[in-house]
Amino acid sequence: LTTRSLCPGTNGFLVLTSHKALVSSLQVQKAYSRSWSQKEESMADLVDALSEFSGEREEARAMMKAATFLIQKLLKDSVHPVFKATINALKYLLTVFTPKHKYVLY
Repeated sequence: LTTRSLCPGTNGFLVLTSHKALVSSLQVQKAYSRSWSQKEESMADLVDALSEFSGEREEARAMMKAATFLIQKLLKDSVHPVFKATINALKYLLTVFTPKHKYVLY
């Protein structure tokens, strides 16, 4: 990871310019936590961030990549509540976020 800076208008989301991803640093900390409740909370926060997102084409793509990365990591978790929350986040990403930003993503 190279450069970190706060992007204006992203409600405190951290921009990792080397990966062009918009993720909250708190969300990432929770996703990598040892506590399953923190991981579960991370997925709920991700769904909230996806529902509140409004941005341009590149920002939508970056948000989708960041969300996919976190979902991919937490799908491998063996704790059922974390897995269930991750499946709900994936469902939201595919059924709500993608159609809402379809003109932007393609």
